[in-house]
Amino acid sequence: LYKKYHQHVIDEGDFYRLSSPFDSDYCSFMSVNKNKSTALVMFTPLRKVTNMYRFLKLKGLLPNASYKINDAIYSGDYLMNVGINLSHFMGQNDARMFILKKVND
Repeated sequence: LYKKYHQHVIDEGDFYRLSSPFDSDYCSFMSVNKNKSTALVMFTPLRKVTNMYRFLKLKGLLPNASYKINDAIYSGDYLMNVGINLSHFMGQNDARMFILKKVND
């Protein structure tokens, strides 16, 4: 994964802190490449979390574009205003990385 995404997403892309570890029980950030077609999202809980019903709002996507996460497709607008429902993807104390790919319409 490092070689595949490092240069065009991490080095040359835009970096966003989604949540601060100083203000919440988790840390999350993302990086989006310049043409907004690929993004990497990292989420790490810092303590044992009892309420996993959590949405993580993303940043820097194209609102009118569609993005694939695992086998689901969401609009950029939905991901930035509602977010990824982490309860679908996570167990207790699980760190996760999501890879978003823009779907060609």
